[in-house]
Amino acid sequence: MPSSNRPSRRISLIRDCSNQPERAWSGWVQEITPTPTRRPIFPFRQAPPLVFSRKIVAIVESLYADSSAVLRWLLNEPDRENVAKRLREAKRVLASELTILECQRMLVRLVAAGSIGENSASRRQSDLHHLAREWDLWGITKPVLARAGLPWPREPLRSLDSIHLATLALARTDVPDLKLVSLDNRLRENASALGFELVPPAT
Repeated sequence: MPSSNRPSRRISLIRDCSNQPERAWSGWVQEITPTPTRRPIFPFRQAPPLVFSRKIVAIVESLYADSSAVLRWLLNEPDRENVAKRLREAKRVLASELTILECQRMLVRLVAAGSIGENSASRRQSDLHHLAREWDLWGITKPVLARAGLPWPREPLRSLDSIHLATLALARTDVPDLKLVSLDNRLRENASALGFELVPPAT
């Protein structure tokens, strides 16, 4: 048969996602298996790409967000956009389940003190829930607790901050380029002493 009469072959490349782990949520948080290729989604308008010499310059960084950074966004505090910008442009964002718990407790305390209304707290909790679903949440596991109980370069350090720092240190095994997003000075001092880059940068 002449080659011109042969039926053309159409090759379809289909990505098989059947083996991807199912992400089921119960309540607010649940530990998620880190997925390096997942696109981060943040509840803000997507920033335009940076263009130089007609080439798109992608901002690629992996960030660990502690509660001080998330609360800066959640409570609409000054400089919230600086934190939000880095988070939405990151290729991957990690956080501890403790981050979500601390944010929830802060909202409860603000309602009890009369600083915000229940409707406002409910809306912010919904925003927090949406945000957490798109992040890799790390559980407060036995290895995390074991490391949190050991000394750090800059002592004294509160127990909850020690859990954040232990999670950050252990996560670096899987994410070597991990940076810390935090506004807590003591946590930042310890992370810097351990060799982590800080967001915002130290001055």
